[in-house]
Amino acid sequence: MKRLLYILFSLISEAFIPIASQCAGGIWPIQDPTIGSYTVSWRYNPASNTVQFIIQGQAIAAVDLTSTYIAIGWSDKAPTMTSMDVAIYFPGTQIVQDRYSQGHNTPSVDTQQDFCVIQSNLTDKNVYVSFERFVTTGDTKDISFSSNLYLMFAMGPYTFSSNTSRLSPQHHFFRIALQRSLSLINCVS
Repeated sequence: MKRLLYILFSLISEAFIPIASQCAGGIWPIQDPTIGSYTVSWRYNPASNTVQFIIQGQAIAAVDLTSTYIAIGWSDKAPTMTSMDVAIYFPGTQIVQDRYSQGHNTPSVDTQQDFCVIQSNLTDKNVYVSFERFVTTGDTKDISFSSNLYLMFAMGPYTFSSNTSRLSPQHHFFRIALQRSLSLINCVS
């Protein structure tokens, strides 16, 4: 009987051992009457050493998502647009561009595009995009995800030139920043 109890106890205790390298990720809800309701979420994948981002939301009637960009940016210095790595999603074209901001001008397009779009969908006022990037890319215009970062979210109009396939974001009509830094690759092992 003691042996049977020992075996049973061993099996039960093994079932409750935490799995190594579970990465919780994070969710940032953004709600404002001028834009609608959105969430930005992220999760670190240690197997591929990438961070996957998901932006999803529902715009208010006044926001035309076919001509509005949605941007998230991160900086290891401060929650400002100076020295900020930016991912700009253009729902009307289903493109995510890798850009870099050096101030309050339009972020410049990186020569090395490091985002990989996984899925993108735009239906009326609902938007969804998932994309990923390596933690460290080797690109001087990319900020590594290995340190704590400040996040920023922005939306604004853009134009698209079909002759040149150029996307031109204009000044944002909405912007919000997290005032505290956080880790995008926070994992427990």
